[in-house]
Amino acid sequence: MLHLILGRSGSGKTQYIRSLLRDLAKEGARDMILLVPEQFSFESERSMLELLGPRDAQRVEILSFSRLVDAVFRVYGGVSGTHIDDGGRMLLMSLALEAAQEHLDIYFRHRESPALAAKLLDLVAECRQCAVTPAALRAAADKLPDSVLRRKMRELALILDLYDTLVARSFLDDQDDLTRLNDTLLDHPFFQGRVVAIDAFKSFTVQEQKILSRILAQSQEVYLTLCTDTLTDTQNGMGLFSPVQRTARRVIGLAKRQNVPVAAPVVLAEQHRFCSEALSYLEHNVFQPEAGPFPDKTEDLLLCTAQDKATQCDFVARTAKRLIREEGLRCRDMAIIARDADAYREEMTAALRRYGVPVFEDSRQPVDTQPLMAFVRAALEAAQGFGTEPVLRYLKTGLMDFTLEEVSELENYMLEWNIGGPRLLSAFTQHPEGFGAVFQEQDRQKLADLNNLRKRAVRPLVHLREACREADGAQIAHAVYAFLEETDAASHLRALAQALSDGGEGALALEQGRIWDLMMDMLSQCAAALEGRRMTLARFAQLFDAVLAVQDIGTIPQGLDEIPLGSADRMRVSSPRIVFLLGANEGEFPRTPASSGVFSDAERRRLIGLGLEMTDPYDLQAVEERLLAYQSLSAARERLYVCHTRSDGEGAAQTGSVIVSELNRLLPHCVHLDADEEDALARVEGAPPAFLLTASRWGRSDPLSAALRSYFSSRSDYAGRLAGIGRAASHAPARFENPANARRLFGDQLYLSASRVEVYHKCRFQYFCRYGLDAQPRKIAKLDPLSSGTVVHDVLERLLRSHSPQALHEMGREWRAEQIRALLLSYLEEKMGGAQEKPKRFSYQFARLSVVLEEVVDRLCAEFLQSSFEPADFELRIDKDGLVAPYALPLPDGGTLQIKGSIDRVDRMERDGKAYLRVVDYKSGGKEFLLSDVLNGLNMQMLIYLMCLWQNGAERYGEVIPAGILYMPVKSTPATLGRDATQAEIDKARAKACRMSGMVLDHSLVIDGMEEDGKGIFIPARREKDGGVKGTLINLAQLSRLQQKMDGILTEMGESLHRGEIGAVPSFGAGYDRVCDWCDYKSVCGYEPGAPVRPIEKLTHTQSLERLESLGKEEPRHG
Repeated sequence: MLHLILGRSGSGKTQYIRSLLRDLAKEGARDMILLVPEQFSFESERSMLELLGPRDAQRVEILSFSRLVDAVFRVYGGVSGTHIDDGGRMLLMSLALEAAQEHLDIYFRHRESPALAAKLLDLVAECRQCAVTPAALRAAADKLPDSVLRRKMRELALILDLYDTLVARSFLDDQDDLTRLNDTLLDHPFFQGRVVAIDAFKSFTVQEQKILSRILAQSQEVYLTLCTDTLTDTQNGMGLFSPVQRTARRVIGLAKRQNVPVAAPVVLAEQHRFCSEALSYLEHNVFQPEAGPFPDKTEDLLLCTAQDKATQCDFVARTAKRLIREEGLRCRDMAIIARDADAYREEMTAALRRYGVPVFEDSRQPVDTQPLMAFVRAALEAAQGFGTEPVLRYLKTGLMDFTLEEVSELENYMLEWNIGGPRLLSAFTQHPEGFGAVFQEQDRQKLADLNNLRKRAVRPLVHLREACREADGAQIAHAVYAFLEETDAASHLRALAQALSDGGEGALALEQGRIWDLMMDMLSQCAAALEGRRMTLARFAQLFDAVLAVQDIGTIPQGLDEIPLGSADRMRVSSPRIVFLLGANEGEFPRTPASSGVFSDAERRRLIGLGLEMTDPYDLQAVEERLLAYQSLSAARERLYVCHTRSDGEGAAQTGSVIVSELNRLLPHCVHLDADEEDALARVEGAPPAFLLTASRWGRSDPLSAALRSYFSSRSDYAGRLAGIGRAASHAPARFENPANARRLFGDQLYLSASRVEVYHKCRFQYFCRYGLDAQPRKIAKLDPLSSGTVVHDVLERLLRSHSPQALHEMGREWRAEQIRALLLSYLEEKMGGAQEKPKRFSYQFARLSVVLEEVVDRLCAEFLQSSFEPADFELRIDKDGLVAPYALPLPDGGTLQIKGSIDRVDRMERDGKAYLRVVDYKSGGKEFLLSDVLNGLNMQMLIYLMCLWQNGAERYGEVIPAGILYMPVKSTPATLGRDATQAEIDKARAKACRMSGMVLDHSLVIDGMEEDGKGIFIPARREKDGGVKGTLINLAQLSRLQQKMDGILTEMGESLHRGEIGAVPSFGAGYDRVCDWCDYKSVCGYEPGAPVRPIEKLTHTQSLERLESLGKEEPRHG
């Protein structure tokens, strides 16, 4: 007999069933069955154990439909074979589409799309549940006139037929288990004489209905609970309980067809769940338009509005923590329900953990980013062509026998020289330090070590590639397993799991063993499905990715007391005291039905009209959604929190759903909260959120803010973070707490290159990272401006050393061009590893250098022909063991500062026994020289060199007179001239366009010596018609004061470093507006727009000299 137990939520249907089974057990009944949804099985087992005790609990077997399959097959035997999982289904559906492609029209274009395969698998699952076969689809299509739907159904029938054939060839499909179970039950009376109770279902699929039919036919008594207070549907399928009433009608029809009598339904009218009158009223009247409002005020319903999802989740987490602390609730006394928990999982779990609240996520997680999966995916891709990116991904998973340092070394070299593809299979030969470096013994050893790393990295990949040549899918799957054995991936995975466990990540550690098992299952299914199918490694990798995309693993509860978080349609909770309902926004909860499958709503209605029992159309889905909302709203015993947001993740406005409007209508005197306006004290529910509150209230002096700062000041684990907030809030630059540590890092005796001075004055933090921490940016061997400059310097030095300017001029342009090309090729072979395997862009840029150098040498020849200055030194080293001693300054704090460097070219003019020296720097950039930059510590390199020659150059040059600093452009500068312009006119225009910038000594002897006609074509000075001179000039007295200023800047730099002042206060203004944009350390410095900068004022040369005058007039230090 069929017994229906009816009742609304909270009426005690589940307790009625459990009590009935208890009483029958006490009377001696055995072999009873309680059939429940999968998610409710653990809770049912726990409750029945508590109710019956361990002895009598054995009289009741708790089963879900899937566990029922196992129970029956254990008794009567089932079909043996390998069970296919979601990954195997995706694999076989991809193969079915491939096999059907010649017969496809509508789906031909997307036949290789994983998205289409996924949609088709959803259709397969729907057809299985609804007992719709490909033949039934084809028969229904034949009833339609020629149309898109008819063609679509024919193609779908073909694809599904092929898919079923592929599955049947090698696998058993769990989706067919209920069909096989029904066939077994037709021959075997498993339920004969038993009492079967069925609880907590809202509806049944067609497959499940067939099993119910067997249960009704064989069982002695069948009890079924349904969430409705009547079997009569007075609203024609649109009522709140219409879906359940439809289910009741179907089950009663099954009973009648089996000649099973149906008892009068038991209606449980009394409420047993609610401890709150308001919640009881809500359950009874929600979605009933005729119901009036609850008259009293209530604190049992709280309607919370939040700005966004993160704020909403934070409110729920801190409220849960407060309830635990103040009211003594356990985590399991509460539940968090969302329509789609996946949309909240990240923010909600992070918020709960921030407040120290344990949470259990009723979900399954994708596995494609797990180390083992990433390892195999990267290896399959890398073995196809040895691309740089997949090879590095394969190494970085941590499952190779490589240390982090070894991976970094190999990565740096590969990226530096752009090595990938076949080049990875040949020995490395390029210098580890990049272009221009000369091999030393340590460099050769480092190169040998890198080659050993290369061999270890590529050997397993080479073996994998070779094993997959001319192979079928099964052989490739076996080759992947052999690859895992060769790399000892299992041992490395165990080591990773141990490291995770030691680090407190027990859940992640446990997952690794399950991930290995899953990988073995995937490879087994690939081998079974693809045996005899010859394919490329690329195709196998594509199929493997499709399989992996649908794999997931369930979450294992880590504790006995955790807050459950789940989706409304999946989660089963047993009357929690408190419920938090998330996302009560329009379109979200209840969810607005939308088409995501292969059939539109109109097509689905058409199919139902043709007799196919497909899933419900939109209007019936909307009714199901309302029922889900009702059940979620009536789940709490004592208190209900309903939350919704004002905006989505992109800032678009959102409104509350019908849930919110119903609550406002029925319980107008409930508590309304705004999560953003809640009392600040409510956020102090744990150290991490309290610390965030401390930071947000940093500048306030109220008692709460002061108390928070005092509390965290007393905790050593927060002291550093608190100090960091103070610096950030006050925009105080970072500095060493103990200056002694700064002196140990930088040294008492500072020994710097001149270029470091520039870096320091652009930004002290950049200097600290690069030269204090030695955090060097990655080198890339490419022809960038820096590398091009090195090549240009080398060629010009060798050319000018071997030939005088006069000789170069007499050679003629063509001969000079040949010499330049020969020197470039020599440099390419000696310093850049030759022309082989260089990208086309490099070859083009290098060839372009020849054109640039030809123009530069032409200008040099023209300039030297009319100049009394001649090259005296090239790449002059200023160093302790160089030709000129470093520039040295004593520091007031007892240390010293010495500056070394290398001057591109020193030109000399002898007059009256004195050596007039100018320093020349080759520049490929276009920045002009500004004396005001020097006064700010910027662009000082050339000036330091000049002062060094003035101070320390007597031994090499005799009595030195500083003649100037010049920046010579090293670039091709086309002049805009007419077509008829002569070569002489072109040369003259180019020379003028490429005039050197810099600063020249204001002395007629020097100016005339540099450019005899005084026209200012080559140098930044020219004679006027009245005999005066204009340009960037400086006299010796001014130069002496400039040296005094420079010494002060350098001294302050040395003392600042010793004091540990390393704050990120970038220079800004006068052409230095983008210091941060080009900085290698901008991601770690913490500087934000609007924070303090070091302002750089742009002055004219005259204004800069006037600024110098303010230092006071002093006699030059040199004669």
